[in-house]
Amino acid sequence: MTLAASLFKHKLAKRLVVYILLFSSLVTLILTATQLYRDYKYDLLLIDERFNDIQKTNKEILEKNVWLLNHQSIDLLLEGILRYHDIVYLEISNEEGDVTLAKGNLPEGDIRQIIIPLRYLYRGKSHFLGELKVVATLEYVYQRLIDTAFIILVTQAIKTFLVSLFIIFIVWLLITRHLDTIREYGLNLELDKKPAKLKLN
Repeated sequence: MTLAASLFKHKLAKRLVVYILLFSSLVTLILTATQLYRDYKYDLLLIDERFNDIQKTNKEILEKNVWLLNHQSIDLLLEGILRYHDIVYLEISNEEGDVTLAKGNLPEGDIRQIIIPLRYLYRGKSHFLGELKVVATLEYVYQRLIDTAFIILVTQAIKTFLVSLFIIFIVWLLITRHLDTIREYGLNLELDKKPAKLKLN
């Protein structure tokens, strides 16, 4: 009988495998869910940081060009903003709320957006020009979470498999092989003969 067959023929070994798999799976699911939630919140934080960066670096220049009706510069600015990771759609509306310019494609799935008011100071008076809507898709965030979950689950499955084999081998080494020896010894006992001395390795 091979070592592998000997390891798995005992109920103790089989139960041990089941318990290890159940416990490891539960721990893996909890740790994976925790890691994915942290990654999700971190990705949302990165999107918010991109929104803040757009306000700091592009808002003032965009306001000036909207005031001057410099459509070519406005178009170039919006193209530059669309190069930000996860940013897929931009929309400028006038003071009446009518859309005057849109760039990119508005996604159908989950989004995260910010609306930036556009104002221009002229002769000491602040003039409301409209609003810039910046839309980020969460599609790439979800895809990154799926990839991360796959990697974690595969890694943990391999670890669980190796640990299970190691523990079962230790149980066989310390317990089940001795039980086999004792069982064989008991089966070979004859009442009319003096039993041989039991020896355990």
